[in-house]
Amino acid sequence: MPGITIRWNIKKEINHDYNNIEYYANSVLHALSSIAYDKGYRQEILLIDHSCVVACNRYPNYPVKIFNDDNFWICIEGRIYGKEDRIVKKELSELLDYVFSDYVDDMYIVKGNRNNKLVNWLLKTDGDFIIYALDRKNMDLIIINDILGRLPLYYYYDNHLGLIISREIQFAANLIEYNNGKSDKFDRMAVAQFLLCGYTLGKRTLLRDVYRMEPGSIIRLYNYNKEINIDNVYYFNFEDKEYANENVDTSASKLVSLFNEACKNRANLDTAKKNILSLSGGFDSRCILVSLSKNKIPCSAVTVARPSWSPIVGNKSETEIAQILANKFGAEWESYPSPIQPTSEDLCKLLESKQGLSYIGYSFLLPFLYMIRENHTATITFFTGHGGDAALPDLTPTIKLHNLDDLINYIISRPTANVSLPLCEVASAVGIDKSQIVAEIKKILSSYPEKSLEQKYVHFLIYERVFNWFFEGEDRDRFYFWSVAPFYSIPSFILL
Repeated sequence: MPGITIRWNIKKEINHDYNNIEYYANSVLHALSSIAYDKGYRQEILLIDHSCVVACNRYPNYPVKIFNDDNFWICIEGRIYGKEDRIVKKELSELLDYVFSDYVDDMYIVKGNRNNKLVNWLLKTDGDFIIYALDRKNMDLIIINDILGRLPLYYYYDNHLGLIISREIQFAANLIEYNNGKSDKFDRMAVAQFLLCGYTLGKRTLLRDVYRMEPGSIIRLYNYNKEINIDNVYYFNFEDKEYANENVDTSASKLVSLFNEACKNRANLDTAKKNILSLSGGFDSRCILVSLSKNKIPCSAVTVARPSWSPIVGNKSETEIAQILANKFGAEWESYPSPIQPTSEDLCKLLESKQGLSYIGYSFLLPFLYMIRENHTATITFFTGHGGDAALPDLTPTIKLHNLDDLINYIISRPTANVSLPLCEVASAVGIDKSQIVAEIKKILSSYPEKSLEQKYVHFLIYERVFNWFFEGEDRDRFYFWSVAPFYSIPSFILL
């Protein structure tokens, strides 16, 4: 997986003699090179100072941008949309003055407080990003992700290895196994959740003590006392519907405008680069096609037809519908054979790289994504309709719920929506009592801010199913090129 990795030593500083720095840096680079999935990837050190090394594993056009000044070293992985670099740099410098200040603890007193400067900035900043920043004065390091947690980021901590933070979960897995030699490296409760729902819940991953950074969070690494603080500063409350009383036509008009802006802001406007849309026969991707056309942004379309797909009306195939749409809006169009048979290498690549967090049944997409990159190079922005099925429909339950037990039963008894295996089989397979699995789910549901059971279910679908499953699937595309999903634009997500 391309992206940034940090190793933070909690025991002692990295001595600033040439040989020690070179050895420490090279050990990280070697570990990253061993899990580079393509010959086009390169490994580089972005920062090494005192107790940490920040390294990157990426292909040439994977977005990583660094700003330097006298006060801060700032690195942005991913993209912030709709803001010029000079604006982003100015905003981040002002924000970091606050985040690194002596009064920053006030920001954690009321979780989700929109008057908090960091929360306010995150809610007003559209993007798929992680920010890494070093305070040059005291050498503290912070990591902040966007309000939806669009780029999965993992962390692991122990007294021997220190802190590992990485976009590459396999980096952590390999390092833990090599140093600890533990045979039991799996989180059994996470495995139970995965078998039951198809994805892990909360911040768990399938690996024991390896956690996913929650959306809208900040990790602070204090240099002077080696203290680590990890705080979630904002979560959505789906009972707070800011525009609930607005006229439907007015809201629809706003949504169209915001969606157009989201597509425009995500597009490559440089003629040397290219916008490619994954165009299916459905409505989500055609919305993007219409928007790009409306904004007069050139794009090409690619389609890999699914054999089981069928139209809502008529009898045209997915390929036929995609071709009609592409022709109507003047987009170049390519059709790829379906299904593209995955090789054993594809299966292993997806399994190893995402450590089971991305369903390997989708490994058939890897040859498709590889061919797109080979035909168009990695200088593309790849548009998908991801999120249309999560952001737009009414997600509330179809039955009346009376208590949390009803909600839990609703979640685990719907095989077409959530359940992979029956609860009794899951409990038997992982060796955990059914009551423990249910208790963990109840604890998670109880932690949500909503009082309404119906809205707690919406929260479950968004934060667990979408953020912990769909986003891992989207990350698969980023093996090859930068992928965007306008339906997850922050302004339109808030409106909905």
